[in-house]
Amino acid sequence: GSFARYKKTLEEFLTLTRARPRIVLADKHPGYATSAYAQELARRFRARLVRIQHHRAHAFSVAAEHGLREFLAIVCDGLGWGDDDTIWGGEVFLNDERVGHLEAHTQLGGDAATREPARMLFSILEKAVGTARRARIMQRFFSEEEQAVLSRQLAEQFNSIATTSCGRVLDAAAVFLGLCTKREYDGRPAMLLEAAATQARELAPIVEGRVLLTSPLFSFLVEQSEEHGATQRDTSSTHKRDEWRGELAATVFTYLARGLYALARSATDAKLPVVFGGGCAYNRFMTAWLCSKGVLVNNAVPAGDGGIAFGQVAAYLANARNKNS
Repeated sequence: GSFARYKKTLEEFLTLTRARPRIVLADKHPGYATSAYAQELARRFRARLVRIQHHRAHAFSVAAEHGLREFLAIVCDGLGWGDDDTIWGGEVFLNDERVGHLEAHTQLGGDAATREPARMLFSILEKAVGTARRARIMQRFFSEEEQAVLSRQLAEQFNSIATTSCGRVLDAAAVFLGLCTKREYDGRPAMLLEAAATQARELAPIVEGRVLLTSPLFSFLVEQSEEHGATQRDTSSTHKRDEWRGELAATVFTYLARGLYALARSATDAKLPVVFGGGCAYNRFMTAWLCSKGVLVNNAVPAGDGGIAFGQVAAYLANARNKNS
C-alpha cells in the first residue's frame, strides 16, 4: 500500500543520507499508522517526538506559504484528531489558538458514519427538525426498527463520537438532497454536492458565541424541500427538481463560507490576513466566496493532506520561534 511505499522510501532516504533525526513530527491522531511509525523512529534515534494537531498544520501550511507570522485561519476537511479527543474538521484559528468551530454533531457508529453518511444526517436532523419529522424523512434510508436502534445509540452516545467536521456536514447534505447514499471513496458526497450546486439562496449564517450552527441550515433545507414535495418522492419535473437541488447545494457551501468567515473576523479586532486550508479548500464554491473577501489559499503546496508535512514543520518552527522571542 501507499504507507508501505512511504516507509520504504523514508528508510532508503535515511540510509542514503545517514541522517540521525533529533526531532520527529507526527499527527496527533493515535490511530494513524504514521503516528506509530513516528514513535518507532523517535525511539530508534532517541529523538524528541512532537505531535502537531492536524488542522493547525493545515493553517500553518497556508500561512507559511504566504510568509505570515500572524493570521486568522479557516480550516475545513473530513477529520482530524482534536485537542479534546473529539473529531475536528470545521475550525477557526487565531495563529495556533482555536477560536471557533462548526456546531458539534454526533457521528453515529464512529467511522461507520463516514461510510454511511445517512447516519450523519440522522443525528443532525434530530436536532434540526425533531424526532417526528426526522423519522418521516429518514424512512427513505432506514426501516422503523433501524431508526429505533439509531435513536437509542444517539441518546446513549454509544459507540459514537462528537465531530465538528465540515466534511460530515457536506456528506449529510448530499444524502438529504438525494445525491448519494454511500461513500464509495473519500470526498465523494462532497464532490457530488459541488457538481450539483448552482446559485445559492439567501440564508444568513447563525453564529452563537464561537460556534457556527449548522442545525438551522438543515432546518432550512427541510423546509425548502418540503415546499417542493421533495421529501415525498417529488412528482415535479426533473428540471424543476434539479433546479431546487442545485440551489440548495450551493446554499450549503455559501452558508458555511459566510459563517466561518464571520466567525474568524469576530475573533479579533486586529486586521489580520485570513487563510483557508484543508481538503475543502478544493471546493470551488467555498474558495471563490472566501477569495472574494481577500482570503489566502495554498498555491504551491497542496491544500489537502499532501501539504500536512510542510504545515507540521511550519507550526513547529513558529512555536519554537515564539518560545525564543
